[in-house]
Amino acid sequence: MAIAACAALVLAAQSCGVRSSDECAEKAVCPEEGGGTGPDGTVDLDATSGDGRDAGSEAGLDLAQPEQAAEVDAAADTSDSSDGQVPLAEAEGAAESDATPAEGGDGGAECGPTDTILNCGACGRACDTAHSVGAGCADGTCAYSGCSAGWSDCDGAAANANGCECNTPSCCSSGACQTLHSNGLMQTYYDCVPLGTYTQAQALAACTAFTGNSAQCTDAPFGLCGTARGVCSSGASTCWCWAYAGSAAGTVDESTGGVCPGACPTGQGPRWN
Repeated sequence: MAIAACAALVLAAQSCGVRSSDECAEKAVCPEEGGGTGPDGTVDLDATSGDGRDAGSEAGLDLAQPEQAAEVDAAADTSDSSDGQVPLAEAEGAAESDATPAEGGDGGAECGPTDTILNCGACGRACDTAHSVGAGCADGTCAYSGCSAGWSDCDGAAANANGCECNTPSCCSSGACQTLHSNGLMQTYYDCVPLGTYTQAQALAACTAFTGNSAQCTDAPFGLCGTARGVCSSGASTCWCWAYAGSAAGTVDESTGGVCPGACPTGQGPRWN
């Protein structure tokens, strides 16, 4: 109550030059206008101002009422905000107002209609125009009339924003892109078989990529060459053999002579697949 009373007297005495609670503790009210402290050094709540008015009444407060005293304490705690700090409630409100719409705030700008190829079904979801032809948006899903040469649309994702994402001539049944293989002689072929797979079918595909015609490729067991097996370009002007079994598997050798193959694979030729 002493603190509350002192705060009230400070408010009442501001007009006469008492500027701090320390001075209030010493003088209570304007000494030159009368009033002061009691004999024991406590604040004399009955002290009056120079014109006979009660100091508490001059501040418009009844210090005898607990509610009024509580208001004085609250005023003393919050009246001075000169430290420049923003109250917590105001800071939180500012943070909420700065939030984007996606975060639940009311700040930021909307992207506009979401049925365009730049915003298809969601803001910023752009349909592919790099490798896809005739891009459009319907019901939140990108649609295309076709793909650029050498590209395929394989994944079938609902939004299909990536469009023709596979740099392959076709797709695997799983929806994945095809695998690109090298035949070791600067030609390539595509299928859905993992790299590093050496079988008769893969050797035939490698040979066909070289000849351009599978009829010019034949499986040619190497006779006395142990377990070595390969597919050779017997119908082409140059005889190359793609070994798929034995110690030379994964290499391609050129065979010379009038017979194709003319020799056992050496394993020293370029690697394929």
